[in-house]
Amino acid sequence: MAKGSARARVAALVRRLAPGSTAAEHAEAAHALARLCSDKSQNREYVRGCGGVAALVGLLAPGWTDAVHMQAATALRNLCIDNEQNQDSIWACGGVAALVGLLAPGRSAIVQMQAASALCNLCFENAQSKDSVRECGGVAALVGLRESLFKHVLQQAGQDRIG
Repeated sequence: MAKGSARARVAALVRRLAPGSTAAEHAEAAHALARLCSDKSQNREYVRGCGGVAALVGLLAPGWTDAVHMQAATALRNLCIDNEQNQDSIWACGGVAALVGLLAPGRSAIVQMQAASALCNLCFENAQSKDSVRECGGVAALVGLRESLFKHVLQQAGQDRIG
């Protein structure tokens, strides 16, 4: 994909994250952004430059579907790869608190895992984000998630032996 067409594609996807789109459209656009940002550092720059960070953080708010939450968290996870400016932008937009909120008990496991993964990338070599995770109760939430998943694995192992 040529440089100009990549920028145009990213800009079009970010526009689809705007209010007025359906939850399915938001999830689809966030998924496409996550894929574009998974291995192309330039696309990560384009997303930030087009206002995509704030739009994706906005999709972490309560009221959106699990699919929207999962795809937005995945896109934010990928935006953080080797990109301190994106880490700082996500922090500045309130993304740390929003991601920690997705770790709450009762959330779908896939949403929790994508939020945890995004927090890991967000905190990689970024003291400001690490401090923010601690201040938002993220450490306790991550420990709780680990314990919950461990219990689930043990339950599944027990059922497999019985069944």
